[in-house]
Amino acid sequence: MIEHDVTSPRQALLDAFHITESDLAANRAGRLGAGQAARLTRSAVGNILAALLGAVVLGLILLGPAQKPLKATQWITCGVLAGALFAVAAVVNLRVRRSVSAGSIDMYVGEVTVVRRGRAGFFLKVAGQDFRLPVRPTRLYNGASYCVYVAPAARRIVAMELVDA
Repeated sequence: MIEHDVTSPRQALLDAFHITESDLAANRAGRLGAGQAARLTRSAVGNILAALLGAVVLGLILLGPAQKPLKATQWITCGVLAGALFAVAAVVNLRVRRSVSAGSIDMYVGEVTVVRRGRAGFFLKVAGQDFRLPVRPTRLYNGASYCVYVAPAARRIVAMELVDA
């Protein structure tokens, strides 16, 4: 008989959020863990790089398949779209950096409900608040009580743990 390594729900959440026990201990004390702060900072940089990539793709479309000669409206449209990409990335970057520099987290305790909002993805409802779910919903027990730790300025869930019954 083959024995399967069954991961506890607690360890599954630690793995899903890529956090350690020390991050979770910091969260319980109302602080952002060092690993969590590093991941949030990397995600902010990733958003800026994604915006840059989007602007490059827009430029390639403008220079490649776009009808020639280029008209002012094409340049303006490309500039506005690239500007919008950078504006969104800058706002997200600012919120994440504000969360990291504050170093504090908000804690919500209660029964959770996972809902799907079409293409927007999965959201978690807890204690009257909605947050985008950063892990697969299969990692959670819908209707169970969790302690949800959130970076407030970024409104990002950084960790969760089941509340002991």
